[in-house]
Amino acid sequence: MVQQIKRIAKFALFGTIGFGIGGAIRLIGFGVVELLIMGAIGGAALGLALKRGWGKVTILALLGAIGFSVGTVIAVFSMLDAPDNSLTDFITGAVAGAIGGLALGLALWDWRKFIGLTLAGALGFVIGALFLVIFGIYYEHVAWFAGPGIVGFTFLGAALGFLEKGKAETV
Repeated sequence: MVQQIKRIAKFALFGTIGFGIGGAIRLIGFGVVELLIMGAIGGAALGLALKRGWGKVTILALLGAIGFSVGTVIAVFSMLDAPDNSLTDFITGAVAGAIGGLALGLALWDWRKFIGLTLAGALGFVIGALFLVIFGIYYEHVAWFAGPGIVGFTFLGAALGFLEKGKAETV
């Protein structure tokens, strides 16, 4: 039980740090390149936590870049005509997080991880958006990536750590 908690905490920390670095780079600009970098660093951080070699790190970085870029673009463009309110933040977070988590799950080629990371991404980004609503912050780029992003990647890391149970990895 203690080993499982340590593993989940380690993966959550890797997700948080990876997104923190990627999110900081993302704040330099609001373009596709920054989205790609953010997703790549977050995916790579989770790949490093897995300890399965540079091939897996590379695949997770690539699919993280694609998944979170596509997810964010789809989420933002689908909400362009929506009213500026908290429901919009929740939907945007759920879509971006689900598509990003789905892409990371594809990289791991395991249906449990595919479903788990899709749900964890959606839930984590929605809970992150809830923080924005609680503090009354809407559509500020710094807040959007600090709130939903960090919480979302922490959830993704924790979910991956939980789903890795039974692996022969030491923490």
